[in-house]
Amino acid sequence: MLGSEEESIARDIFNQCKKYMSSEAIEKAINNSAKGSKVRIQVPWGHLAGKWWGPKNVRPILCIHGWMDNLATFETLIPLLPQEFAYLAIDLPGHGFSSSIPHGMRYTCYDFVWIIKLIHETYKWDKVGILAHSIGAIAGFVYAGLYPDKVDFLVAMDALKPQISGSKVRIQVPWGHLAGKWWGPKNVRPILCIHGWMDNLATFETLIPLLPQEFAYLAIDLPGHGFSSPISHGMRYTCYDYVWIIKLIHETYKWDKVGILAHSIGAIAGFVYAGLYPDKVDFLVAMDALKPRISVDIIYEMQFIISNLAKNAQKNQNSKEPPSYSIDDIIKKTANAIYSSIPPDFSPYILSRNLRKSSIYPDKYYFQVDERLKNFQHLLLSQEASILLAKNINIPYLYFRATHSIINYWEMENYLLEIVEEMKKNNSNFFYHEISGIHHEHLCNPSAISGTISDFLRKYAGLSKSVKGNL
Repeated sequence: MLGSEEESIARDIFNQCKKYMSSEAIEKAINNSAKGSKVRIQVPWGHLAGKWWGPKNVRPILCIHGWMDNLATFETLIPLLPQEFAYLAIDLPGHGFSSSIPHGMRYTCYDFVWIIKLIHETYKWDKVGILAHSIGAIAGFVYAGLYPDKVDFLVAMDALKPQISGSKVRIQVPWGHLAGKWWGPKNVRPILCIHGWMDNLATFETLIPLLPQEFAYLAIDLPGHGFSSPISHGMRYTCYDYVWIIKLIHETYKWDKVGILAHSIGAIAGFVYAGLYPDKVDFLVAMDALKPRISVDIIYEMQFIISNLAKNAQKNQNSKEPPSYSIDDIIKKTANAIYSSIPPDFSPYILSRNLRKSSIYPDKYYFQVDERLKNFQHLLLSQEASILLAKNINIPYLYFRATHSIINYWEMENYLLEIVEEMKKNNSNFFYHEISGIHHEHLCNPSAISGTISDFLRKYAGLSKSVKGNL
């Protein structure tokens, strides 16, 4: 039976759920929770809490839950499995009633692989059979790969293998380098991933692992963003540079064509590149931006850019360390920036490449941002020019627009819709999808679009085995 604390908490929680569950369902849940006997496994930092179902005289099937779950994830499943077997489910460290790891340490999936080995050796089993979910299933996959002669079988639920983590890339350019990250096989031409203004390549970190892994993906930090070199002093940033960056990478690697996955300003640069060089582009996936925006007041905009250019350029050359902040303050600032489209729990992705540690205040960080980016010049093209580009694009083109889109902030909707209609009319492989969400939906809720992108890539991307240039 459950210990008094666990039993009390379980009953209290289920009884509090009366408005969500029927009385019969609550009673069944409480009974399921009460089944099994409590187990405590001593470890160097405390203990692992567990629960054992079934006979005690047989080796149990080890049940490993997922991230931010606990052993209760198996409460409804195990009673339906063969009762001649035994089942041992544990709360992973820091989950449920298990001890947390020591202060100053951090959790990794490597620990969960080791936990399987620790339990295996603690009980002196000859082999182990594993039933696992999510991160637990990934840990089981790795354990079975490392010790195949020590594992009887593995049942994996809704996860199979570790995410592809990517390898660092550095592309030399006249003013320094472009920092990048390559996911997937090195013997295929990658899909080029271009981020938006004031972002960096980490904007793709949650999406790429959900996309087809037979493809490769190369994401870069645009100049002045992330870990890429800023442009030379005395110059300024424009969206024209980003169009040229695509061409520069294309030619550096000597690809025959390029496939593009892009967000925001990156998607606009991709639109222009595809319109200028349609025979050099395989396909384009554009997330929450399609075309260059039309300025409401181009005279004012040019005056603003020019009047602030010298001021920001001078500020950028100041050798003094920029203002620094605590991580909490930085996360709040990030949540309020970029159209409030990066929630606090996802801002660490972007911040991981945009922050530097203060040399003055040990517990604070500052934004490593080129001040000239604040005076970024958009592509000041007319609507007629955008229509000409749209007419020239005949490649497979997938465009996502979020309900809380950037377009709501920077131009009248009729300009966008005119281009959408033009592309539909001239390109039978143009696909327009509206999704419920924010400008960074691809980062914060990647599963909302990953399925559609995956289907698109498998249909139109193809695989190229000819890769040249330095990886």
